Amino acid sequence: MSKGTLFLYFPSKEELFKAVVRENISGRFAEWTQEFEEFEGSTSEMVRYCMRVWWERIGATRASGITKLMISEASNFPELAAFYRQEVIRPGTELMRRILLRGIERGEFRDLDLDYAVFSIVAPMVFLIMAKHSLGACVAQDTPLDPERYLDAQIDTLLLGLCVRPDAKGARA
Repeated sequence: MSKGTLFLYFPSKEELFKAVVRENISGRFAEWTQEFEEFEGSTSEMVRYCMRVWWERIGATRASGITKLMISEASNFPELAAFYRQEVIRPGTELMRRILLRGIERGEFRDLDLDYAVFSIVAPMVFLIMAKHSLGACVAQDTPLDPERYLDAQIDTLLLGLCVRPDAKGARA
């Protein structure tokens, strides 16, 4: 396909970028919301499922480069950064918030500051993207980062810190 053909459908590079984001990431939130609503397991299982599926559907694909691009170029393209916040960050944060709230309401997780606890789920995924697209060249060949193993370690650490402990009083510090 020629460059001219692209611009028959997209009036600018920015509009092409938005279409790519919608097709590969933000357009999938309806599907992910439905999965959330139909999920029958524990909330710990849901968090584990969410992070693993995110890696399979976004992180391990070329679409993960979109997040790296936004991290590195957002200040140069404030309109696209605002679009990305609206289309990806806000719905993603809201979905993570709903998952954590589900765990709190069911008594599976302790009371959390949800505005910040969502970053405990998002941060490992962002790290994987940065490792894949930037830091990967810096990692020694004898110690490659195994994304699935990394996510399992992060999930275990996260969940052991979130789950209700029999000896805890339940009060937030």
